[in-house]
Amino acid sequence: MRDWWTPQTRKQFENRTQRLIEQYSSFSPLDGIHLNGKQTLGENIGDLTGVVVAHAAYKLYLKDHPAENKKLDGFTPDQRYFLSFAQVNRSLYTPEAFRLSAEKDYHAPAQYRVNGVVRNIDVWYKVFNIKRNDKLYLKPQDRVRIW
Repeated sequence: MRDWWTPQTRKQFENRTQRLIEQYSSFSPLDGIHLNGKQTLGENIGDLTGVVVAHAAYKLYLKDHPAENKKLDGFTPDQRYFLSFAQVNRSLYTPEAFRLSAEKDYHAPAQYRVNGVVRNIDVWYKVFNIKRNDKLYLKPQDRVRIW
């Protein structure tokens, strides 16, 4: 095996992942309990990348199937995409489960697997008309793009 990354590429990746670590470490499911962004980093990268790539694939699908590119139940295709992502991750935790998850799990709790991801995706802001004063808003320069 050989390291095919240039030193500059590795540094950029480390800077981006450090920002993601800091974002997730700032999440607090319970008073006095914070997520361990370093512990959940691999899964957080996977969640963020997966949602971005899957959305790009969905857009390609809609391009090939224009009849499906319409509002349903008042929601645009893009809105339905993000809503379905959130619905897949629905969960309910007891305080004990939140504490255990924050301490031991390599996955962030479900609400952070959704909210931690979407706030880093520019198109999500446009799709739901997210504004500066909204709770999940991140300034564009604070949004993490891994790849």
